[in-house]
Amino acid sequence: MPKYRLMYFPIKGRAEVARLIFAQAGQEYEDLRISSSDWPAKKPETPFGQMPVLYIDDKPLPQSDAIVRYLAREFKLEGPDSMTTAYVDMLVMSMKEAVEKLPFMEKDEEKKKKAKEAAFEKIDFTFGKIEKKFKDSGKEFLFKELTYADLYLLQMSEAIGYFDKDLMKKFPSLDALIARVKNLPNIKNWLEKRPNTDF
Repeated sequence: MPKYRLMYFPIKGRAEVARLIFAQAGQEYEDLRISSSDWPAKKPETPFGQMPVLYIDDKPLPQSDAIVRYLAREFKLEGPDSMTTAYVDMLVMSMKEAVEKLPFMEKDEEKKKKAKEAAFEKIDFTFGKIEKKFKDSGKEFLFKELTYADLYLLQMSEAIGYFDKDLMKKFPSLDALIARVKNLPNIKNWLEKRPNTDF
């Protein structure tokens, strides 16, 4: 088994789904959290001058999507066949496109308000579609078995909650799924012990 080190800022952000995969898999890794003040010195060491970076036996793998999909493959969280994997990826990309519109870094209050309204509109549409399909499926998870899409949904709900902690209640089937994922023993343990950050 490779030795893993995951390097990112001391927030959930683009590294948290990878951390959730490690948690669910019960896989040990080094969770390197680099402060903003230490980042300029570390930046030249990274392949593209950005984080997160996953070091696999000291070989760097940048780009959060590549990291997550690599780990999902390694720990059997991508689905049982290539068609399912394609739909898992599609669902994750759809959620990501919606949630990434939230203005996490915007300082101007007026611009932030407008951006949040536009993002909520996209979230309502996207998650409404997912809610209906999931409710009609009668499945325990988004697919026949737990995949990284379920872990991604948990992380997206936390990102949305930074702006509106009650928004996911509009999607009761997904909200219940998130609760189930949170109660998976390894995930529950991680959520209880991880550093407390806003987003």
